[in-house]
Amino acid sequence: EGERRLCKMLSRWWSTGLGIPENDAIFWRTSNSGGRATTRAKKGLRTFGSYGDVAAVDPIGQPLLDLLTIEIKTGYSHSTLHDLFDAPSNAAVQTYEDWIWKAEQDTIKSKSMSWMIVHRRNRRIHLVTSPAFLFQTMNFSRYPVIVPLKERRMELCVMPLWEWLQTFKPPLLVNAATTWRKSRPR
Repeated sequence: EGERRLCKMLSRWWSTGLGIPENDAIFWRTSNSGGRATTRAKKGLRTFGSYGDVAAVDPIGQPLLDLLTIEIKTGYSHSTLHDLFDAPSNAAVQTYEDWIWKAEQDTIKSKSMSWMIVHRRNRRIHLVTSPAFLFQTMNFSRYPVIVPLKERRMELCVMPLWEWLQTFKPPLLVNAATTWRKSRPR
């Protein structure tokens, strides 16, 4: 249910941000939350528009997904970024770390520029986590959180979803997607 509600909200934000009539049907959850793409990838097949948890069901939304593979996580009340800092060194891979790894893998498969995880614990606000370079690429100054992952350290930016939506306006993202498409390796 959380994915559907968030997709409708993203659709309304995207359409009104582009100055077109409000539309709640631009983005929708991917088939089986990306499971179809995962299953096909095991056979060496690509599945356009099926990576992550959000798909553009209207072509007007594709620029956002050219930039970002979006993962949506709701619930998981006991999983936070803190787990990446204070877990014992011999602990299993933490939930948040697993989400980051999956987001990175889906970004590579989808050939998008980057990824973001939208996470909401029960009775809390939505937070967005994404690599710091995304903010740097768009000339936004944010102080990254440097998190220790099992194999490496990574600079992330974390902010409330409402602030992310106010910071990254759809026209800016469309322009960034156009630039990214022109420069990315084929």
